[in-house]
Amino acid sequence: MKVLFVSLALIASSIAWQTYVVPHASGQDDTPALMTALASGTSSSNTTILFEKGVTYNIFSPIKFPILNNVEVAIEGNLTYPDDIATVQGFSAGGTDLLFENNHVENGDDCLTVGNGAKNIHWRYAFISCDDEHTFKNIGLE
Repeated sequence: MKVLFVSLALIASSIAWQTYVVPHASGQDDTPALMTALASGTSSSNTTILFEKGVTYNIFSPIKFPILNNVEVAIEGNLTYPDDIATVQGFSAGGTDLLFENNHVENGDDCLTVGNGAKNIHWRYAFISCDDEHTFKNIGLE
């Protein structure tokens, strides 16, 4: 019985939920550290990726998320973007079974894009404001 308990404890710890706190460096682009963690695969499943409350993150280069499995991205802090707003073209969602909850999105051209092959994407309690010429863009939405 003791062996079974130890085995179950080891299995449970190997699939335990983890939290990855996105590091912040004052005045620097915070994207590279996040991209390094995502590329390593250590934060790509059973993880909360946390932008901490009270921290203003500098997202000066695009974030492209790899394939994630059972991951929550929690933006509790603030995100700042480049002054050249043309660099920030929009917010793209691709994949399946995505929930965007408690969001406030203000953007311009193609402010929200649902990508090719995307399925089961839900927005809940979201405020979305696009510029006067564009709204939502669906590319191959199934």
